[in-house]
Amino acid sequence: MTTPQHLPIGTEACRAVQQLAVLRTTYPGWEIHRILDSPERATWTATLRREVTPIMRSDGVEQHVERPDVPSLASALAHQVALLHNHRALKRPAS
Repeated sequence: MTTPQHLPIGTEACRAVQQLAVLRTTYPGWEIHRILDSPERATWTATLRREVTPIMRSDGVEQHVERPDVPSLASALAHQVALLHNHRALKRPAS
């Protein structure tokens, strides 16, 4: 595994590794990767670690999310976490 300490300070690769670590820590329920499409372009992906049921899907929960950059992936994941939270809250029996 590559860590920021093994890369030259200030490089794009170092920043990407740090961003990946933050995303993985912030969203542990998702498997998150940065895929290099070309030397100039990367795609950030996240796959939910649990199966999405048809009901969850109808509530807007996605199994896999892809975005072109970290801010848009983080925003999409925050939205997905809110949807998952709402889905779970609706399933709780009333007290």
